[in-house]
Amino acid sequence: HLITSWPMRDLDNVELPQLSTGADAIHGSHTVIVVDASGSMRKGDVPGYTSRTDAVYDCLARDFLMPQLEGSPGGENLVSLLEMSDETNVIFKRKVVSEKMKATFEKRRISRARSHGNYIPMLDAVTNLLMPETKTQRQILIMILSDGAPSDHNERECIHGTRVWQPAKPNKHVPTRFMLRDKAPLRECVSSKGRGACRQAVLKSVQTDCVQKVIRLGDLFGRDRTTMVLAAFGHPKEDFKTLHLMAKVLPKGSFQKLGLNPRLLSTAFTSLSSSLTSLRGGHSLTERTVVREDPGQMGTGGWHFYPLVQFSDPALPNDRECLEKEQYSLDAKGFIPAAFGPDVKAVVHSRRIFGSGAERQVYHFYEVSNERKSAEMHFVGDQLTAKQPKHVEHVNDQD
Repeated sequence: HLITSWPMRDLDNVELPQLSTGADAIHGSHTVIVVDASGSMRKGDVPGYTSRTDAVYDCLARDFLMPQLEGSPGGENLVSLLEMSDETNVIFKRKVVSEKMKATFEKRRISRARSHGNYIPMLDAVTNLLMPETKTQRQILIMILSDGAPSDHNERECIHGTRVWQPAKPNKHVPTRFMLRDKAPLRECVSSKGRGACRQAVLKSVQTDCVQKVIRLGDLFGRDRTTMVLAAFGHPKEDFKTLHLMAKVLPKGSFQKLGLNPRLLSTAFTSLSSSLTSLRGGHSLTERTVVREDPGQMGTGGWHFYPLVQFSDPALPNDRECLEKEQYSLDAKGFIPAAFGPDVKAVVHSRRIFGSGAERQVYHFYEVSNERKSAEMHFVGDQLTAKQPKHVEHVNDQD
């Protein structure tokens, strides 16, 4: 068990609507597809296609849309399409799958990609588009397809106020030794400690901001119902580290490196379509069978007992050992080790739930001073909660 309490970062000024439950709840899914529309997508290096854009929209129509048209729609299953460039353009939003989408995809095959691919406005656009889902129970699928690293660094200043990724203006007092490929020399920050240090710091700050925005997506819409696929469709030597890191911060995040292989691109869209079909059929939303506590009681069904490692006795019938304790640090922006209290020898959680929400079931959880499992538990410190997903996810089910 992983027992956590997730902080809602950067959401102080966001008023979240009440989630609908019961008979009035809106189910189904919302699939958001983001296609890179930066200038490099014009390259004609995909076998059988005039451009990378041509390949993406052909596979999107054939391998994602067609299986959905041939299936039997159920629930409210919506699709949105965005294109990422300097800014992010919404091509259509919250549309039910239809033949009209096929014509849109066909038209986009010959659209002209241009300029840069900026991730940060794209992630903001995805978040804003999905905001209505804070009051539904729709499953959320996000697929972001990019052919390279984010370009947000181009306009970003370093901590000293210099746009170090912009071309240098001719100035005999400013060194311009650093060259970006065969382009004009870039600006140097005179306050930088080491050649190129500020440039690397700017790249790192963009990467961090992208990851934090994905974490915020999970905070807003629920980590258990948000699936994110980050697909790298570009030359294998391109830098896809940011995409990879973005995928790692959500439980249902995945990173796929497709190269410029149209078969792998086709497989990626087929997989997305299968995931949507699975959700539509309800295969991923089987609710766990559990027993509730008696009203106003706790531990009526017994306790799962986890001794700390140093107090574990192999001869005793324990459930498992408690390996470690961590707490979230705003400074480190992650989990750091935390110490147990001096009297804590084990942790326990009830076998029965005392409540449930739209996504999770909740158990009583305590630190205790007991060295072994017994009928009477001696609680130490505050009452806590342990949570698990409300639904069983059948990852490898086959019909």
